[in-house]
Amino acid sequence: MWNVPYHEFVIDGTSEDVAMMLAYEAGATLIVAVGTHATMVEFLDKGRPGMSSTFLTRLRLGPILVDAKGVNRLYEGRVRRRDLFLLVAAALVAMISVSIVSEPIHVFARGINLSMHDLWYSVFGAL
Repeated sequence: MWNVPYHEFVIDGTSEDVAMMLAYEAGATLIVAVGTHATMVEFLDKGRPGMSSTFLTRLRLGPILVDAKGVNRLYEGRVRRRDLFLLVAAALVAMISVSIVSEPIHVFARGINLSMHDLWYSVFGAL
């Protein structure tokens, strides 16, 4: 349909193992696993076919495979001020962009403006 080139290959094992091996063969220096079998009890408790390939894949990937729960131990816990500033700036740009193009936000802002005008008039009167 879209004429996208692809390569088909057949491999024994689970799709999870195939994805990890593809990342390994592509030269990944760190593979973060989310939702995989993290402990030996979880690994052995499943009792499904393909667990032998999972075991062999884990042996091969060994030092570069990290569970998502352990990633925070690999990096510093500090957040640099520059990164925090950039995050806040990006959020402000996104909010301003949405408020410029969104009609419901225009209506809401107009309502706030009218409420403030009425409050000002009721407190200070017509000057």
